[in-house]
Amino acid sequence: MRDHEHRGAIREEVHARPVVMVPEPARLRRLVFLPGPGDPGVGAIQAMLASWCGRMGLDVPEPHVRQHSFARRGTEGCSVTFEFHNEFVTLTWSSSPGEAEAFPKDIGLELVADLPLVAAVVIDLLAEAALPAAALSHFNPASLCHVGIEGGAAQIATDLVEDGDGFVRFFLAGRNLTPLRRSIIARRLLEVETYSKLTLLGLPPVRAAGGELTALEAEISQILARLPEIDEVGEAQDAIKGLNGLAQRVAVVNDRLNYRVAASQAYGQIVSDRLRVLHDEATGNGSNISAYVDNRVGPALRTLAATEKRLLNAGRRIERAAMMLNARNGLELEMQNSTILKTISRTARSQYRLQRTVEGLSVIAITYYLVGILGYALSGPIHALGWDKEWVMAAVTPLALVAVFVASRFLWRGHKE
Repeated sequence: MRDHEHRGAIREEVHARPVVMVPEPARLRRLVFLPGPGDPGVGAIQAMLASWCGRMGLDVPEPHVRQHSFARRGTEGCSVTFEFHNEFVTLTWSSSPGEAEAFPKDIGLELVADLPLVAAVVIDLLAEAALPAAALSHFNPASLCHVGIEGGAAQIATDLVEDGDGFVRFFLAGRNLTPLRRSIIARRLLEVETYSKLTLLGLPPVRAAGGELTALEAEISQILARLPEIDEVGEAQDAIKGLNGLAQRVAVVNDRLNYRVAASQAYGQIVSDRLRVLHDEATGNGSNISAYVDNRVGPALRTLAATEKRLLNAGRRIERAAMMLNARNGLELEMQNSTILKTISRTARSQYRLQRTVEGLSVIAITYYLVGILGYALSGPIHALGWDKEWVMAAVTPLALVAVFVASRFLWRGHKE
């Protein structure tokens, strides 16, 4: 049997991002970087990581690996994990509980330090069955989310507000969870914060383009309002040129926003999926995380969808207006062509009648000259026979006229064929 060319890639994708076991208690941090146009791409960062691991004496990741973990030096049981996605990179590391250093120097941070930072999150995993009041005191009561998960076996708290180091903090009390389940829950929390921020990345450019899109819609409406007043072909052509310019501007805005909007919608779906499997229930001491995040991410996604619909409708309005103007121009051209054809037809009929008149006159003229020639040719025989020349010519003239007419008709038929 012959393997499909992508079977290996599919097999690796299934296990591309295994769950990293997290000790308890511990502090888990993550940074999310989104390379810009002038920054090294994800592939370049993967190559940089492989080179760095080689210099540090660590296991070197395989080319195109999607996730690579290694142990932190001098810290038993704590690990560092790089994850490589289509357009962003995450750096996640664990440390001892209460470690104050937010950006340690032994985790490869220098590889991504110059990249734009999108999100930062820290999770404190407590060896408790429920969160103590001291943990909840770290959060703003107005935005506190305190929930129970796994049927009340564990608790999570956050206010989704950045601390002094720029990290959004979570507390997870999961003593009653298995190590694997606790690690999975921690990963889900990291993903909720990561993809929430990536989802909201589409909102600023959409808001910035709002005024431009409104102006485009107003110009389209002005042209549509002028359509009934356009009577001349020149005015219609000017309107079509204006519509073509608007179509190009709409295409530029759409091209600028399309990728970011599509990415945000995809990330928003991932956030919804992660929140759905979290099954968080409010404890009565604050909101639940899924409702709080949805209340912030949901309106942004609806704004993106509305902008996408506005761009689509603008393009359709321009297309309809152009079709109407083209149809009007086509109708006017057909009417002009019809008038021209009628004029040509009248001219042809006039020329035909003139031609027939000329042909008739030509028959008379030819007969006149033919009778004259016959008069000279027959004058001798007529004189010898003693006939009256005038009566002879009177008899010859009708015959000559008939002969010329028949000959001209014969020639006309030959030219027609």
